[in-house]
Amino acid sequence: MLNAYVNVNMTQQPENYFEWCLVANVVSEQPFGENHEIQYGTKHFSQNTKVYCSAPTWGDGYKKIVVVGRHRGSSRLVTMVINEKLLTNWRARYVYLPKLKGSFFRSWRSKEDVEGWAKSIPRWQEARNARKKGFEKLHPNEVLIHAVILDKIADVQQAIERGADVNYLNHDGLTPLTLALSRGQYSILTQFLLEKGADVKTISYQFLEKVTQKPSKYPEVVFRLVEQAIDELFPHSQRFD
Repeated sequence: MLNAYVNVNMTQQPENYFEWCLVANVVSEQPFGENHEIQYGTKHFSQNTKVYCSAPTWGDGYKKIVVVGRHRGSSRLVTMVINEKLLTNWRARYVYLPKLKGSFFRSWRSKEDVEGWAKSIPRWQEARNARKKGFEKLHPNEVLIHAVILDKIADVQQAIERGADVNYLNHDGLTPLTLALSRGQYSILTQFLLEKGADVKTISYQFLEKVTQKPSKYPEVVFRLVEQAIDELFPHSQRFD
């Protein structure tokens, strides 16, 4: 289990300032050890401790996270590396955050960036837990959404073979194609969904707007796909100049 110190003793005076930050809470309970005994919180953080999460640091899909929080049984702030599985209740907050000099804590680029992660991480956790319990217990449409989130093309194929609707709209208003494109790239999974009948008109308006506002952030093939979606959703005869 990962829950390691990065910089515990703060010998330098922190520089305080406001910024947008991803905030989470330490899980209340978790199984620990070979006997899966219940542990409350972690070794260094009490249950429900609020932590401030660094922007991605390691390039590992945000599984190991640098966080700042109050140490168990103490009032002092510490910087730790903690596993994403041990955190919950993700949200974006504009906070008065101590900037720990000399640590690995990285600032977030924007409010939009923080909000995006705050929405996507719970989806990953839900999808991962569902896969661990067994996709065979779920409706094919639910499996399809989870598999796309996890980027598991074999599970996507199996869900479609079980009768999943490749254009299914889930409770968050997201479709498989939107979720596949939300990574900001044109992947093998995206191509597979299109080959299986995914309709570009199912791409969410939010994603269409995001790409058209900042087209340089996306590959040419994604921008062209968005242009196609806009042309089909809003024919020129229906547009206002």
